[in-house]
Amino acid sequence: MLLTTIPDARPVRAVADAPSGTEIKAAVERFLTRWRVRDYDGMHDLLAAPDRQRYTRSGFVRLHEQLAEVTGLTSLAVAIGSPRVSARPPEPRPPDLPARRLHPPEDGPPAPLPGAIVLGPVRAYAIPVRLTLQTTLFEEVVLDRVIELTEGATGWAVRWSPELLFEELGPAGGMFLAEAGALPPRGRILAADGTVLAETRADGVRIYPQDTLAGQTVGYATPLTAEEAEARPAIDAYQAGQVAGRRGMEAGAEALLRGRPALTLMAHPFGGLARRVLIREEVPGADVRLTIQPDLQGSAEAALAGYPEAATAVVDPNSGDIWALASMPAFNPNAMTIGTTISGVPLGQPSAAQMENNALETGYPTGSSFKPFALAAALQTGVATPATRMSCLPTWTFGGVTFVNFELHQLPGLVSLVEAMAFSCNTTYMPLSMVIYEHDQDALTNLISTFGFGKLTGI
Repeated sequence: MLLTTIPDARPVRAVADAPSGTEIKAAVERFLTRWRVRDYDGMHDLLAAPDRQRYTRSGFVRLHEQLAEVTGLTSLAVAIGSPRVSARPPEPRPPDLPARRLHPPEDGPPAPLPGAIVLGPVRAYAIPVRLTLQTTLFEEVVLDRVIELTEGATGWAVRWSPELLFEELGPAGGMFLAEAGALPPRGRILAADGTVLAETRADGVRIYPQDTLAGQTVGYATPLTAEEAEARPAIDAYQAGQVAGRRGMEAGAEALLRGRPALTLMAHPFGGLARRVLIREEVPGADVRLTIQPDLQGSAEAALAGYPEAATAVVDPNSGDIWALASMPAFNPNAMTIGTTISGVPLGQPSAAQMENNALETGYPTGSSFKPFALAAALQTGVATPATRMSCLPTWTFGGVTFVNFELHQLPGLVSLVEAMAFSCNTTYMPLSMVIYEHDQDALTNLISTFGFGKLTGI
């Protein structure tokens, strides 16, 4: 029971019915549920009247929004413990809370209670909660807190101060600041045998010791302008002048190569000094080792050097490892960073054709390499057998289009499909493909999908 003073009246006794634990937990759940869905305005509605008066709605909302922004908050999970009886220091009766039910004294009814002041501690309940914040900048942040509740006009209301977020904010509140450390050294790009394809000089400039070797695959990295840094996601914490990958592996493996600068979350209370509340350690940039084999890569590039536009890929059929990706015209990434070859020969601005990786980014007709799949589909559908024989003429016309063999070569009479493939007879396999299509329009496309055609390579 609580003793209450009534102006110009005798003391009377106030009777307070004990709430159930379920009632208390439900009030906390309502508050935390709105926090989970970022309904900060709705959270403010659930505060006790004194706290709604003490902390403005706009300031309350802004502080929670800022915490979500500076941490990169993605989700909030909560665990609620068991409530326990607590008490708060005496304070004026909240304006939205009517007087308690009173037992009248024996000699007459109680007087009205305008402006009544609670003399004893304010009845309250405390309930422990664990808040698990999943963030992009600080990963998982676990906060163990205690939420207090007191009675309001519509039930139990949350007692709140900025210290519920971090005690370093103090009761008056403040703001959050995120301070990023220096960017750690960028990792190297290595070939399968350890040959260095990309590294950073002592002055911070990115260089490519092998010049054009796998140039399009390696790509390049250069400093960001202020506008480019601003456009990057907040998770990256990029700053103007920092080196970032632009193309190739430099861009594709950016998160590994760049590493992660240290990051500190500061709570800056009004009128006080900023204090650290969260720290993210620095992660150095990692070296990235490719499956590219320099000898095969060099041979492939030399074989294509005489062509204005060409590409090839060398793949380990057992593991899927890429041993070589060659593309012409050649590209030297040093043209984008130091403007010369490693030996100092000046380099002009590369063309778009040079920077394009034709082995990965351009489509070409399959040509005669597709004939085995046509033969497999013919055998699978039954439109041909190993005994089938067809002609191999210099030309074959279909739908107004004339298909020809290389240099109009031909084979006499009727030949087996294996012989026609060995001779690369277009005039045999084009008609065969049409027979397959007329038998089953999806047969050939269904078959080649089982060989991986049309699927992403993962590069």
